[in-house]
Amino acid sequence: MQKHTTIYFQYFSYDESDFVPSELSGKRATEIHHIENKGMGSSEDKDYIENLMALTREEHLFYGDKVQYMDFLKQKHKEFMNEYSNEFKKITERWRKKSGKILGGMVIGIK
Repeated sequence: MQKHTTIYFQYFSYDESDFVPSELSGKRATEIHHIENKGMGSSEDKDYIENLMALTREEHLFYGDKVQYMDFLKQKHKEFMNEYSNEFKKITERWRKKSGKILGGMVIGIK
């Protein structure tokens, strides 16, 4: 698995057998795309989660590496990341409530 794919999968807790949704269509993603690609005038590392998004092959061919779509892709990725963050917070809160422990008459959640 390529470095950028590993970073994406680890961040979202995916493994290779999971359904990974496209951040644009919700269809099965087949590729992890660099929003700012490695060849866009900079030698700095582009393998960080804010620069990686899951796309279908068709979406990657249509939107990928085209400057006119970069702002659109950045915005969609930001929305996806915010949604993931909100869902993760809800799941974590439910887990803490379920796994709370009684200590000295108080319920405390595991952090």
